[in-house]
Parts: sequence; C-alpha cells; structure tokens
Amino acid sequence: MLRPLIEKEVKDLLRDPRIWVPILISFLIFPALGYAQSSLILRESVEAFTRELSVEVQYIGQSPDLDAFSSILSNFFALSNIKIAPKGSFPEKADALLIINATSIRDLLSGGRVSAYLVYTLSTSTTMGEEVTQRVSRALTEASRTYLLSAMNLAALANSITAPSITSYIPYIEERKAIIGGIGPGDIAFLLLAALMIPIIVTIIIFLILQYSATSMAIENEEKTLEILFSMPIPRWSITMAKLTASAIIGGLSVLGFVTGFIIYQNMIMESVRGGTQAVNITISTPITGAPIPAEIQDLLRIHLGNYSVARIVDLIMPSLSSIAILAVYIIEVTILAGVLGIIIGGMSSDVRMAYTISGSLTPPIIIFAIAAFYLDPQRVPGWLLLTNPLTGTILYSRIAFSGLSPGPEIYLYLAVSGAVVAVLIYLSGRMLSLETLERARRGAWGIFKRRRIT
Repeated sequence: MLRPLIEKEVKDLLRDPRIWVPILISFLIFPALGYAQSSLILRESVEAFTRELSVEVQYIGQSPDLDAFSSILSNFFALSNIKIAPKGSFPEKADALLIINATSIRDLLSGGRVSAYLVYTLSTSTTMGEEVTQRVSRALTEASRTYLLSAMNLAALANSITAPSITSYIPYIEERKAIIGGIGPGDIAFLLLAALMIPIIVTIIIFLILQYSATSMAIENEEKTLEILFSMPIPRWSITMAKLTASAIIGGLSVLGFVTGFIIYQNMIMESVRGGTQAVNITISTPITGAPIPAEIQDLLRIHLGNYSVARIVDLIMPSLSSIAILAVYIIEVTILAGVLGIIIGGMSSDVRMAYTISGSLTPPIIIFAIAAFYLDPQRVPGWLLLTNPLTGTILYSRIAFSGLSPGPEIYLYLAVSGAVVAVLIYLSGRMLSLETLERARRGAWGIFKRRRIT
C-alpha cells in the first residue's frame, strides 16, 4: 500500500513545473555563476593586475639620498611592471601620480616613514582602481625597506628584520590525545569551513523539503484530490509517510543538484584563481603541513601531555564512522521534521501560493536559528538542551564530529529523545489528516491573523 502511494506522490511532484523547475535551477545556478565569475570578473581582474601601469612620480622638497632612493624605486617599479611616465603625463597619459615628500626619505634612518600621496583615476571596472593602489604601494614599501637596510649596512639581515620570528602551530585534541603538526591559521579556517558545510546543506534540506511537502498538500487542496484520497480506505500514517518519503526524494534530488553545481562552481573558480595567480606571478608561502617536530619539543610535550600521537590535518575533517552514523540519524530526523511541518502547512493552505507564502516566511527564522546554533561552543552548552532537538542537534553535532570531540555515551539517549519527538510529530500530523481537522485549523489560523490585523 505504501509503495504505490509514494510513486503517486513523486509523480505528482515531478509533474508540476513549480517543483522540477527549482530542481533544475539548483543544478544550473552555481555553474552559471561560476562561468560568469571565471570568464568575466576574474579575467577582468587578472588583466587589470597584469597590465603595464604608467605612473608619474614627483618629489617635493630636497634630500641628499633622493637619487639613491629614486634608483631603488625604479627597480621595484620595473619588477612590478610599472613604467615611470614623463612629467605632466597625469591624468591624460598616466594611470596615477605618485607624490613623494623627499625630506621624509631621510627620516627612515631615525625611525620615521616615507610620506607619499597617490592620486589615481577611479576606474569603473570591477577592481575600482585597486590594481593601481596595491601595486604602487607595494613597490614603494619594498623600495623604502631596501633603501633603509642598504643605508644602515643591514642588507644581510633583511629576513631577520622583516620576519624576525617563525611560529609553528601545534593544535592539541584532548579527547584523541593527539597533536597536529605543521598547521597554520589558514588551515584552522579551512577546518571551520568543513564543519560549516554540513549545517548549510542541512538548512537547504530543511527549506526544500518543507516547501515540497507544503506544495504537495496544497496541490491536493487546490485540485480537490485530497478529499478523494481521504475517502479511500488508506491509513492516515501511510498517507503521511508517503508524502514525507516523496518530499525527501525530491528534496534529495535538489540537494544533489545543489552540491553538484557547487562543486562545479568551486572547480571553475579555483582554476581561474590558479590561472590568475600564475599570470600575476604571485608566490604564496604556506606552512608545510605534517612537518616533523624536533625531538626536544616532543620530549617537552610528553611532560605536559603524557603519551600522545601525531595526527594529520585530514584526521580533523574525517569524522569517525560512529560520528557519521550519528550525524546521518540526526539528518534523517530533521528531514522528517521538516516534512511533517510542510504537510501541516500545506494542509492548512487553500492553494499553492498560500503554502509558498507561509513556508517562505518560516525560512529566515530557521536560517537565523541555525546560524546561532552553529556558533555555540559545544563544550559550554548543555547537551540535553540542544542535542535532544533534531534541528539544533544536527548543527551542534556537526561541530562536534568535525572537531574530534565526542559528547560521550549519553549521545544515544539524546538521539532516542529526538527520535521520540519526531515520532510524536508524525503521529499528530497523521491525526490531523482529515478534512474536518484541517478546516478547523485553517479557520483558527485565519481568525488569529484577522484579529492581529484589526489590532
């Protein structure tokens, strides 16, 4: 009995363009956005940052070191593909005018700084003239540093002065008794992004399944087929489960399209960034992940930490099988919860437009609630408060799973409680699936809405 109902619900949803068009859009939107960015915006930015700039340089005041400084600045301008324009070229024949206070050059030797003003033509391109300010200011900074080191006979100590310390980051995961060697601040941000992807996908699932469930019921109301369905000798829970399953299938297709499109978008952007980086000839220095820790540092760590293991950064973003299983249960529960809420909304709606309006108005609070739950510290929030709720449990446990932590054996009790909450909601929604109950609920909601409008 359940399988024919599921097939019927899936066919009804796919037959309606209000359903399959968003699925198609969810697949195409990111590749289209990636193409626009990679072929237009990034290409324009790369061209702006690689083209030859023409800069007029003017000095005000006098300095005995002006010739030496000017020669050094010319060398760095040449390395940055910047041509020094003749006097009087700006603004017609030069991109910018660099005015340097010559008397401030000597101030470098007494702790001062070179004072300069950069006048440039504001561009209407996507870079807004940023390629001029960055390249000119970078060349001026390097020239000032090189001049200072040369004047003080410290050229051999350039690295020690510009970067006097090197800090290696070693995060420690207490529950795993493990350290991660050779990690940088950027890698920590990458771990946060990995943990953030699950809540984003879950929020999308909630929104899609809520909308599809509400639309499915609203279509039945609009076409007057809900009365025929209720008149048939079919258990109410079968109708509920069929609609939930169909909405989950369609929602899964939408999420699959979203994730596929996002992967295509990410690959297109990364390829464009690599091409742009090679064109601009930028070298990015990053710490070597997994670099060996010196023996004396390891001995000191054993005094503080006892026996520990050295893990890789990938160990942090690869949850254990038990964590994946628990997270999957939470996602299933929140999917059912969204479907039940959608069925109730669709049943109380007289048409699809009303269902869209109500489900759409619920989206901002859900997103705000999800963001607030994501930024909570799992170690400072009582587990029974958030892990017993399917919505907050999914978001909070994704943080736990991707940080190497675990809430302990009580997590299974929290799962059972959240599962019981979902089961009760399924039972209540099944009891509501009657024309009389839905009509009373619709009239009650409409009466509350009218009273609020009057007041």
